[in-house]
Amino acid sequence: MDISEVIELVAASADQPGETEVGPFIEVLRTDLSHLPVNDIVRLVHGALRADSQATAGIAGHQAAIRRLFPNTESDAITAFCVSEARGPHPRYIETSLSDDQSTITGKKMWGTMAPPASTLYVAASTGVDADGNNQLVMTAINFPQESVTQIALPKERQAGEIPICDLEFNATAVAEVIPGDAYSLYIKPFRLIEDVFSTLATQIALFRLGERTGLDQSQREDLLALIVQGLVVAEGQMNRPHEILLLTSYLRASQAHWGLLAAQWHRADPSLFKSWQPQRMILTVAARAREQRRTNAWAEIG
Repeated sequence: MDISEVIELVAASADQPGETEVGPFIEVLRTDLSHLPVNDIVRLVHGALRADSQATAGIAGHQAAIRRLFPNTESDAITAFCVSEARGPHPRYIETSLSDDQSTITGKKMWGTMAPPASTLYVAASTGVDADGNNQLVMTAINFPQESVTQIALPKERQAGEIPICDLEFNATAVAEVIPGDAYSLYIKPFRLIEDVFSTLATQIALFRLGERTGLDQSQREDLLALIVQGLVVAEGQMNRPHEILLLTSYLRASQAHWGLLAAQWHRADPSLFKSWQPQRMILTVAARAREQRRTNAWAEIG
């Protein structure tokens, strides 16, 4: 989307009602936005413009990030990206297996963010170990729900606030599609970075349209607008070339600083926002080490 178009949409949506509750917001994504082009940035912006809480903005970013990786996702689908297992998300720890005929998967996944309401699960599965001992992975698309998939509810301490999440167990579950290419390099490795950018950008768009209710003065909201513009530039890129990595690193660092400013001044915000926005929580700290390594590598490549 053109940046000026996004800004006009944000301005036009000011003070328009959005969704603070997760359930109704999911239905907005499933129905009201299903007519939109299946484009990750379009879905990100329009989802963020309908979000009126930290949770719903995060969901908008998460769902758009999955569409960046899987552009053939159905327009009305709610999706989940399922990789992590009991020992973590590293390729060597993926034990969920694809059957020899590639028709079913069997195994267990942890941290299935948005899995409970999902209609499509993208699940990493192993096809076996190669001659060098490397676990070979593919992504599979699973239509959900199925009787062969068990949802395992999480205790409160493992939940992600209001965002739906569960563990999953697959027992010879039918596969709708085996997605070509190496799952780690094409999907697993870039997903966290894309999700960080998309969820941050969605949060900023949702906050900006709240205007004075946030308690930020005009200059601070101008800074927020500048971050949105920078975030759109980052989001439109591939996020893998050295200069793109450096721009992305700068954007996330500035976003974290601005979030800290908002947290320090949150007492000035409209009282109605306290329940649905919690800026005292640190964001962008997960996978920070991996982002710093990408930054170091980018500078080394530039020389």
